[in-house]
Amino acid sequence: MTRGRAEAIGIPNEVEPDAAASPAGDGPRPSLGRIVLFTLGEGEDAVNSARIFPAVITMVHGGGLVNLRVFCDAEPGMRGERRTSVEQADRPGEPCTWCWPPRA
Repeated sequence: MTRGRAEAIGIPNEVEPDAAASPAGDGPRPSLGRIVLFTLGEGEDAVNSARIFPAVITMVHGGGLVNLRVFCDAEPGMRGERRTSVEQADRPGEPCTWCWPPRA
């Protein structure tokens, strides 16, 4: 069996099950490469009146904490902005948190 690229460069494909569980216990587990929603903090300026942006999980710490790359197509300086140790929220809109996008 061949190893995946992430494993080959030392990035685990999964974290310990206890650490990876959603804090609420009812949602999916965060994992590398998943798309989530990030809400700006209270002191941060909205971009074109938006405060919630798509982001990609780049590291899972466990307990709902993740590192993210946040994407915005309105401000060149904000493209792919890195955020570290971001907490999971139960719903979109809580400042400086991430959450799963609602199902379509």
